Amino acid sequence: MLGLGFHWFDVNVDIIFSGSNAMITPSKNLKPGTLDPSFGTDGVLLVPIPEISANNVPALCALPDNKLLAIMPLLGVRAPVVVVRLNEDGTLDTNFGDSGAGYTELPFMSGEALSGINALADGGALVRFRYPENGNVYSIIIKLRSDGTFNTTFGNNGVVRILGWNRSQQSEGAGSLQVNDEPLGRAQGGRRYSALEDPVGNIVLIDEIDFFGRARVVVNRLKSDGSFDENFNGGRAIVELPGVEYQWLLRGGFAVQSDGRVVATGVYGDDTYRGAFIVRFDNSGSPDAGFNNGAPVVIPTNADSRLGHVAVNMRQDGTERIVLAGYVASGGNYSGFMVVLDGDGYYDPLFNEGQPLYSKFSYGSFWWSNCNARNDGSIIAVGFGSNELHDGGTLTACYRDDGTLDSEFNDGQGFVVYAGPDGSRPPSDMADMDDRRIVISGSGFDRNNNWVLRYLG
Repeated sequence: MLGLGFHWFDVNVDIIFSGSNAMITPSKNLKPGTLDPSFGTDGVLLVPIPEISANNVPALCALPDNKLLAIMPLLGVRAPVVVVRLNEDGTLDTNFGDSGAGYTELPFMSGEALSGINALADGGALVRFRYPENGNVYSIIIKLRSDGTFNTTFGNNGVVRILGWNRSQQSEGAGSLQVNDEPLGRAQGGRRYSALEDPVGNIVLIDEIDFFGRARVVVNRLKSDGSFDENFNGGRAIVELPGVEYQWLLRGGFAVQSDGRVVATGVYGDDTYRGAFIVRFDNSGSPDAGFNNGAPVVIPTNADSRLGHVAVNMRQDGTERIVLAGYVASGGNYSGFMVVLDGDGYYDPLFNEGQPLYSKFSYGSFWWSNCNARNDGSIIAVGFGSNELHDGGTLTACYRDDGTLDSEFNDGQGFVVYAGPDGSRPPSDMADMDDRRIVISGSGFDRNNNWVLRYLG
C-alpha cells in the first residue's frame, strides 16, 4: 500500500490549530492550489449567505460562464429546497429563478435524499433526488432551463418520477416509470445520486432495485422528454457479473463516454467478502464486448470498499481514459483508492505502473469522494481524512498522468488541506471549472460555519 507523506506546513498555506481544529488562511502567492481571492472572502464563501436562509450546499456544478449552480435546503421544518445561481465572485445572481429572487424552489422538503446537480449542454441543469415512500424508493429527475424555470418539455412540467426499489414486486421488472400529478412526498433518506446528459441529449442515471430479495444495480436511460429510451434495452439495463460469485450488487459512480457508452461501478459481495466492479454498456444497453475483452473489471478487496465517483475525459492525444476514486476499509480505517483505466477497460500502464493507487497521506483514515480527469492528463481528487491530531480535513490533490503528485500544485506539495473555522466534516461536492479552478462545498461542526471554497488550479 502506498502511503503518501503529509506535511502540515508549507510555503503557500498556513494551517492554524486551535485545540483539535484547523483552518487555512489564503496564500499571498497566487499559484495553483491556493485559495482564489476573487471568490467569497479570500477564497471562501461561508453559508448561509445573507439572501438565503440555508445552512449547507450538498451539491453544486460549474457553468461555462464561470458561474455556479448550487442546491440549498432552506432552514425550518418542512422548508423547501432551492437551486441558486452564484456569480463568479460568489454573490447571488438575481437574474436566475423566480421573480428576481436568485433561486428556484423545488417540489421537495429539506432532507437527506438530496442527490446531485449537473449542467446541460443548453445551459440548463438536471437535479436528482431519491426518497422512500410506502416501502418503495423513488428517483426524481428535474430539468431546469438556463433561467432556472422548469423545462416543461420534460416529463410532467419538468419532473419525472421513477420507481426504483420496490419490495412488493421483487422481479426483474421492478422499476417502472411514473409521470403523474401525485404528491411527491417529503424527500428524506438515501445517498447521493446524480443524472447526466449524454452526447445526444439522453439522460442517464444509475440506481438499485430489489431483484427477488437481493440488491441489483441498473442503468436507466431516458429520452430528452423524460420517457424511457426503448433503444437502450427498453430503457433499463441490469448489471450482471458473469464468472463472479456474489449475492448482491450496490451502485457506485457512473459516467458517460464521448460516444455515449455508459461506465457503471459498484460493489459486489455477500456476508463474507466484497469487491469493486466496473462494467460498460454499449448504446443499445447491452454489456459491451469491447470493454476488457467482454468481461467485467473486478477488484477483490476483502474489505468494505466503494468506487463512489467516476470521471472520463479525452486526453489531448485523442485517447480516452476512465478515472475512478473511492475507498477500501480494513480494521475500521479507510484508505483512498484510485483506479485509472484506458477507454476500453484495461489498466492504464502509465498511471501508477498499471496498478490501483492506495493513499492515506498521514491520516489514520482517509477516502476519496470526488475526482475529475482533465484533458492534459492530470487528475483532480477531493477527499477527507482524520487522525488523532484533529477532527478532520478536506484534502484536494492534483496528480500527474503517471499517478505522482503534481509539484506545481501548492508549491511542491501536490495537495492542500482545508479544515474550516471549526473543523470539517467530509466534503459535500466538487466542481472542476473550465478554467481549472476547483470549487468544493463542505460543512463544519457548527451549522453556521458551512462553506464553499475555490482554489486556483
